[in-house]
Amino acid sequence: FSGSLLGFMFGLMYFVMYCMGIASGLLGEVVTGISSFGAWSEDQKFHTGGAICAFDVAIVCLAVALVLIALFFDENYGARAAAASGGATQGPVLQGRLPVLMLLGVVVSVFEASMFVFVSEWFRCITRFSFQPKIGLLFSMFMMACLCGSSASTLLGTRLKPPQRLAIAFGASFLAFGASAFAVTLPEDSVGGAIGLFAAFLIFEFFVGVYFPSVGVLKSDIVPEEVRGLIYNLYRLPLNIIIVVMLLSGFASVTKFRILSLLMLVGFGSVMGIVSLRARDGGRELGQKLRDGGQELAAV
Repeated sequence: FSGSLLGFMFGLMYFVMYCMGIASGLLGEVVTGISSFGAWSEDQKFHTGGAICAFDVAIVCLAVALVLIALFFDENYGARAAAASGGATQGPVLQGRLPVLMLLGVVVSVFEASMFVFVSEWFRCITRFSFQPKIGLLFSMFMMACLCGSSASTLLGTRLKPPQRLAIAFGASFLAFGASAFAVTLPEDSVGGAIGLFAAFLIFEFFVGVYFPSVGVLKSDIVPEEVRGLIYNLYRLPLNIIIVVMLLSGFASVTKFRILSLLMLVGFGSVMGIVSLRARDGGRELGQKLRDGGQELAAV
């Protein structure tokens, strides 16, 4: 795919995914209100109703997906010839790209780890205030924010390059996490604190929607296809380390949000480093082409 078409495909994929997320939140809110939580049998071993209904619906969705995958998806084994010679070509393919690949790994690790930590914290932070929100509706609003961000990323694809969109996403997420860290310190009966916290969460979710199509295009442009699977798997290692450390640390929510803000600054600096390295490499390639052209003219 060309860069523009690839960006459109990523945008379309996430558009559909977030639409399903919105529908899932609304459906979950409906089914959890159908019946109250209680024992299904006299021995108290099985329970139904309440929040369990959402998991029951998820089981049905997974079963439908299993059937569709089995019927319509073929296994992609890749190019066998390329796979056989992949080990011998990894060195030359990666030569000169290690710095930018490492910076891209930092970008992926810090943002996606922050997203997973946010998922583990948002419910606890929202419900600490003295009101009982409808969780399914809140989740649908988060997905709507992601949908808007994904659509904005696609619409701005011709005006802003992926690194520019990522830099904006990291900068805005830094502010959103900073605001979240402040909001969770406010009294539990603070209406302004609850509204401010939810607004900060929506801003972050909007830029989650911006992030994924943008980083998808950037990764396909930077990571060589011959070693793409290897590099993507390596990116998961620091990502999972950050998640595990944050979840097992026992830090208060305010501390976690402050750490996430710092991680957003690290990601922003990494994006700027990628831009700088690619501009330098592009200048070298242009200079080499000019020199080669001059030598050809001299030979003529």
